[in-house]
Amino acid sequence: MNMYMLYGSLIRHFMLNVYSIEGGFDGREMRALVADDGTTLDYIAQLMFPSGASISRKGRISALDGPNLANREVDLVVAGANRLLTERYTLRGFRIIPKWVQLSLPVVEDPYARLSAFGRPTRSYFNRKIHKIKDAQFECEVVKEKSWFYRFYQEMYKPYVVQRFNDNAVVYEPDTLKKFFDKGFMIIAKKNGEPVAGEIVYREGDTLHTPFMGILNGDLELVKEGAMFALHYYLAEKSHEWGGVYVNFGLSRPFLSDGTLQYKLQWHMDVALFDDVANVFAVATPNSTPQAMRFLEENPHFLLDRQKCVRSDGNA
Repeated sequence: MNMYMLYGSLIRHFMLNVYSIEGGFDGREMRALVADDGTTLDYIAQLMFPSGASISRKGRISALDGPNLANREVDLVVAGANRLLTERYTLRGFRIIPKWVQLSLPVVEDPYARLSAFGRPTRSYFNRKIHKIKDAQFECEVVKEKSWFYRFYQEMYKPYVVQRFNDNAVVYEPDTLKKFFDKGFMIIAKKNGEPVAGEIVYREGDTLHTPFMGILNGDLELVKEGAMFALHYYLAEKSHEWGGVYVNFGLSRPFLSDGTLQYKLQWHMDVALFDDVANVFAVATPNSTPQAMRFLEENPHFLLDRQKCVRSDGNA
C-alpha cells in the first residue's frame, strides 16, 4: 500500500470512537476498551464475547492518542490503528495484529504429493477428505457461460455470505463480481449431478485468484459434507496442470480460533499480510490480568513484525 493511501485513511479515520465492552469470560468478568475506526468494534466484540456483552460509548479520541489507552484500568485495549502509527503503539506495549491475512498455496508440484511430504497427520487428513468427497459424489467442472454467473450470485454467493458472516456480512454488488468472472472463469461443484457450490477464478501472472465463492442457499451442511474442499482440491490439481505457481485462496481473519483460517492452514498455505488494508488491530493488556492472559492463550494469532506475518502462540 502506498503512502498516499495510508495518509488518506489516517485523515478519514483521525477521530476514533471509544467503547467499553464488558462480559463474562472463563468464569470471570472481563472489560475491554475498543477505539473503533469503523471496522473494529463488531469483530472484536464477537471474538471476545460470542454470547453477547454490554457495550457503551465512552467518547472520542484522536488516532494519535490511541496509544495512551494503555494507561487505562481494563483487561484489554484494542484499537483500529493506522499502520503509520504502529511504532507509537509498539512503544507503549501494544502487539500489532493484521486485520486480514492472505493465504496462498504453492502448486509447483502435484498437490497431493506436496501435502503428503508434510508427514503422516497431513497425509491422513487429506486422505480422509478425498475419500469423503468421493463418497458424497462431488464432481467439479470449469464453466464460462454468463448464465452461470447470475445463478451463482443469487443462489450461492449472496446467501452464503449472509449465512457465514451474519451481521458482519458484506455483500458486493453483481457488477463487482462480474468484473472478475469476465476475465476468468468459474468452478462449479456438483453433488449427484446438481450444482451446490462455486467459486470465481482468474489468473494474474503465475497466480490464480479465488476472490468469491458460494454455497447453494448458504447451506453450511454442504461445507461439512466437503463442497468447499472439493472446489479447492480440484483447483489445486488443475492449477498445477495449467502451469500455475500459486493459488491465492483469499483472506482470513488473523485469529486461529477462526475456522476458515484453521482449514486453510491444514493445507500448509503461505501466510502474508494483506497489503491493501491501511489499519491493523493494536492490542494491549495493561494490567496482565488473568482474564486477558487467558483470552490471548485461547486466541493465538498472527502478529505483524517488520511487515511480515509471524505466528504467535498467544503469549508472545
